[in-house]
Amino acid sequence: MPNIQSAKKRQRQEIKRHAQNAAMKSRYISAVHLLVKSKKKGSLSSTVSLIDRAVKKGVIHRNKAARLKSRLAKMAPQKAVKQTAQA
Repeated sequence: MPNIQSAKKRQRQEIKRHAQNAAMKSRYISAVHLLVKSKKKGSLSSTVSLIDRAVKKGVIHRNKAARLKSRLAKMAPQKAVKQTAQA
């Protein structure tokens, strides 16, 4: 337990930031899983937007975001092709 006032404040800030970062991370991970399971084409842009916001806030690294977006973009056309083939 910190004794110095500035250390106490820093600890309070870390708790708040950890909660905000965890919420943002949970939000974009849920969106990615939903996009992978669903076959909606429009949700790709909203998922990419969430990933970009996570990068902007410093929750994930920009290279990880680029990797995620690339993988999701590769999956999107395949699902569209599969849907048209079944119809």
